[in-house]
Amino acid sequence: MDYEIQNLFDLDEFTVVENTVFKIYQHKNKNIIIVETGVGKVNAAAACQYAMSLEAEKYVNVGVVGSFNNDFAIGSIHAIDSTIFWDVDVSALGFAVGQIPFNGLTRYQLSSLDDDTSISSTTNIISGDSFVSDITPVAEFAQSFKAELLDMELAAIAHVFYLHKKQARLSSIKSVSDHLNTDSANDFSNDSDQKFARLRDVVSKIIQKV
Repeated sequence: MDYEIQNLFDLDEFTVVENTVFKIYQHKNKNIIIVETGVGKVNAAAACQYAMSLEAEKYVNVGVVGSFNNDFAIGSIHAIDSTIFWDVDVSALGFAVGQIPFNGLTRYQLSSLDDDTSISSTTNIISGDSFVSDITPVAEFAQSFKAELLDMELAAIAHVFYLHKKQARLSSIKSVSDHLNTDSANDFSNDSDQKFARLRDVVSKIIQKV
């Protein structure tokens, strides 16, 4: 989302090079591009497809997410090991819950980044097109997938990379913005910089290494 980009990047270092369908930023001095995916699986998949012509050695998805794990502090940083859809269910036809039919995958494995002391843990995340404040519909699936985080985009992004045979180039680092409960919406909307501060430092380190 735009407000995530505004809070995670020093945009004085970037120029907007595309803003017709999806906003794309180009670093002024380095071969770094930011693609704003928007909210939800459809937007995220479309943005990835739109940006696939921008060939890169490495793709890093960053953003804020909800946490099932109440021990994860707001603003804590987590590398993503794997992801899957929580709201795809074609099990009546013999497919696993979360599986897109006929693609052969029951999870999307992501690549790791270089070790970073800012990262609190490596964990799994599930994605779906709902902002979750009541975990009842997703808790059992999250537990079976050993997912501690939830977002609305990453599984769709990973699926596009899988289709283009670029899944090994995709990594993701997330910051906890809220715990999944009745206060989720208020916590997510809170203007506090806490949920961005550490992730902003990680993003800065990634840019410095390029």
